[in-house]
Amino acid sequence: MRKFEYWLSDDSARIPVNCLIYKVLCARSTPAFPKLQSLVWKIYYTNRGDFDYAFRFLRCQLLSTLTSVDILLGMEGAATRELIDAFSEFSMQASNLEKIKIALHLDGIDIQQLSEIFRRFAFLQSLSLRITLCEPGLIYSLPGEGPSQLTRSNLSQLATLPRLRELHLFTLHALQYVRDECTSSPPFRFPVLDTLSLASVDAQTAQELLADISFPATRSLSLSFGEPRSNNFQRVPCFIRSTVTSRDLLETLEIVPSQFRPPLPYSNTILPASLYGPLGDFHNLRRVRLDSGFGLSLNDSDLEAFGRTWPRLESFYIVNNDIIERLQADRPTYKGISSLVR
Repeated sequence: MRKFEYWLSDDSARIPVNCLIYKVLCARSTPAFPKLQSLVWKIYYTNRGDFDYAFRFLRCQLLSTLTSVDILLGMEGAATRELIDAFSEFSMQASNLEKIKIALHLDGIDIQQLSEIFRRFAFLQSLSLRITLCEPGLIYSLPGEGPSQLTRSNLSQLATLPRLRELHLFTLHALQYVRDECTSSPPFRFPVLDTLSLASVDAQTAQELLADISFPATRSLSLSFGEPRSNNFQRVPCFIRSTVTSRDLLETLEIVPSQFRPPLPYSNTILPASLYGPLGDFHNLRRVRLDSGFGLSLNDSDLEAFGRTWPRLESFYIVNNDIIERLQADRPTYKGISSLVR
């Protein structure tokens, strides 16, 4: 077997057959798959017993044949310290790894130690990190119970990680960014970062974060807003244009409400489609998702303009307030929609 994937959710853990397979795999003292090249191991809930089994399996599968690993142990990264220790062993026994994708909790990371560990992988081409900022134990609590903090020092340390191609900052709560140094300092360079995702930000936080990050190679940018209907939201397209320098490279752009927020009630505020005009500078976009949380004045001319602005468009998702759309006299027709698929 060259590739093995194991996914364990809270529900699947209660299925006896699934648990049996899981524990049989993890109880072995020799590699279950001696020619394994790719390993995906994901546990979506926090259970210390299952983590112990997982670490036994990982240590058993430390093979020179492995080239790719994707590991998530608990949505909140509860096993972060143990996972970093495991990767220290990986660097000695599975040194041929080319792709590493892991989920960690910010509070459990010594980023300098992590950077030193990843530098031991001589063939590493791609590092993907999902950094959880929620307080441990609060991953399933209600959004808005308290802010999750990220500091400028955290950013400076993350910038030292080698071959960092994907960075996902995940939280259910409002993300607070603390600029604990002089704001005139140059941004931190992430030279090979391909994908950047910020969750539960507000417009001001997103603007400050993007201003402090230099990511010239980014092809995918995702911003999800915890409070999409703030008055600052209308500034979002403008500061994306001013801070994202990979204009010719950007192919995927998402500006949406946080998926962990309760559904928004209908808004009587109507924004013009021209709000998204500054995004026209990114003329190579292929996939676009736009949802302001407000009503949107949208007609055939606007859709035709989007089609001209993004001629390489493959996927286009735009949300409008249903009540506003029904009241709008000049709303999109088949003619406008068809202009997008020419």
